[in-house]
Amino acid sequence: MKTLAETVLEDVEAFMLTHGIAPTTFGKMVMNDGHLVFELRRKCNVTIGKLDRVRQFMHDYRPTQRKISKRCQRCRCRQRSTVSA
Repeated sequence: MKTLAETVLEDVEAFMLTHGIAPTTFGKMVMNDGHLVFELRRKCNVTIGKLDRVRQFMHDYRPTQRKISKRCQRCRCRQRSTVSA
């Protein structure tokens, strides 16, 4: 039988894959902790409070528009454009 931490970790892994979010970025978005996902994977420093915050974040998450840089074909300078995440 899986523990709550293992279940949440599976959900986190699927969430990151679906939304194209790196583990460090996910941790910073949830708790301002770039090591969060790695701690979940190693099963250290895992508390019910952390698991609740992770689940709440995934439930409330709404992708936003983000800026990406493109290179201009004419002069190869960087241009900013808006892309939906």
